[in-house]
Amino acid sequence: MLRIALAQHRFPVGAVDANADRIFALAREARERGAGLIVFPALTLSGGAPDGLLDEPGFLAACRTRVDDLARELDGIACIVGWPEQIDGRRWRAAAVTAGGRILATWREPWPGDPPPAAAAPPARFELAGVRLELAGLDEAGTAGPAGAAPAALRLVPLATPFEHGAPAALADDAARAAHEYGIAVAACNLVGGEDSRVFFGGSLLAGRSGAVQRAAAFSEALLLADFDPVEGTFRGAEGTATAEDSREGQAWAAIVMALGDYFRRNGFARTWLGLSGGIDSALVLCAAVEALGPDKVVAVRLPSRYTSGASNDLAAEQAARLGVKLLSVPIEAPVAGFTAALQPGFAHAASLGLGPEVGRPGDTTLENLQARSRGAILMALANRFGGLVLNTSNKSESAVGYGTIYGDMVGGYGPIQDLYKTEVYAISRWLNTRAGAPVIPPEVITRAPSAELRENQVDQDSLPPYEVLDAILHRHIEERQDLRAIVAAGFDESVVTRVLGLIRISEWKRRQVPPGPKLSRRTLAERNWPIGSGWA
Repeated sequence: MLRIALAQHRFPVGAVDANADRIFALAREARERGAGLIVFPALTLSGGAPDGLLDEPGFLAACRTRVDDLARELDGIACIVGWPEQIDGRRWRAAAVTAGGRILATWREPWPGDPPPAAAAPPARFELAGVRLELAGLDEAGTAGPAGAAPAALRLVPLATPFEHGAPAALADDAARAAHEYGIAVAACNLVGGEDSRVFFGGSLLAGRSGAVQRAAAFSEALLLADFDPVEGTFRGAEGTATAEDSREGQAWAAIVMALGDYFRRNGFARTWLGLSGGIDSALVLCAAVEALGPDKVVAVRLPSRYTSGASNDLAAEQAARLGVKLLSVPIEAPVAGFTAALQPGFAHAASLGLGPEVGRPGDTTLENLQARSRGAILMALANRFGGLVLNTSNKSESAVGYGTIYGDMVGGYGPIQDLYKTEVYAISRWLNTRAGAPVIPPEVITRAPSAELRENQVDQDSLPPYEVLDAILHRHIEERQDLRAIVAAGFDESVVTRVLGLIRISEWKRRQVPPGPKLSRRTLAERNWPIGSGWA
């Protein structure tokens, strides 16, 4: 019997020395709890998304130095630790097995997205306490070792798998399939925590040879321990397991909250600010900020204009009171009037030069955009004066078609709902109210027609198709990569599809100004990354 531990913990990107210290501390804890082996996630020392740090030779050297330190100084427990490595110009995710003051074995997998090597690296096999083990990926097909060697009884899989819809269930299914199909028990340890736009969801697991799976909770730190029986291929007495949250809304919400909290803390912000309009998007972002950071670190700001309804002001105040956050009110009439007056001479001069008619012509959005930009300037000024991070409240639907004002409602340093379609914003809001028992979002915010309130009686559907139609088209085009012909063939009106795809195409330049936010879907708008001036339709 071998007692093993899986260390599903945060290992922040770039914090090599701090991550090494945490490895030592968790290894000592696991040893004290009777474990003979502790498995850490992939890229333990570097963090899961080192990106441009991989181009820094000093960073890679520091990771390697700390691996050697761990091998030399850790005693009384075997350890599997991951780090980024570069050999002859090729990047690898490396994982080492350390025990008895030395490295027993090293396994390397190609860096995600890099061209595959001519031959895949074989599993790294070793023996511990009489149990044959192998370090490999989930999809390694076989367990046969060198000629005459017995197969391994347990496969150890270090992971740094980020979240997208369905990923936790897919990981559990893949582990159960690998265990059953290859006849080998599996212990997989996944990284947890937010790193800019990526959210590592955890969900580390133990899969017996029969395919029975026991999981740690997703989106939280855990030390999962169990006794492995190599004869039966089973795990006994597991500690640190949890019932999984399998709803789409619940997982997306957990990812948003974790990503926002980690972004806030790792970048040293004192508080967050957001414009609270009485609409659905800012209402959901306020809930995320309060859950991630606590109400004492969140300031909501009402920014009313002559077009803001009394209901909007009241609903914003009601939600702020329910959640216990500070609420400021800064009307925008004075700055909008000041901008308008200051611009009149310039407008008149431009018109006299033949550049076009002055502001006020039918369909002119200048005044609407001045309102949005006044709000953005006020929020940024508050953050400048009192410190903190302005949260962006744009959703994926609006960003996709450019329904937002650059330097206005698109301001902010982080966008928690950037990868949620508007219909998903509504679905999560309803789920959140149900989960909470008492509504954390006033029900009228969810049932009223969405509006930017930049002119009299304005609603979003004056400018956009109904969100149920818009989001269905956007999902097919962005996530499914369907073109106009395929979307129309699925039953959508050609004129509507043509208009939506045209809006997506002409808004690419604006989307480049959108702040980062957590990846939740198969394909974010940033990952789409079309050329700004593309002629491709």
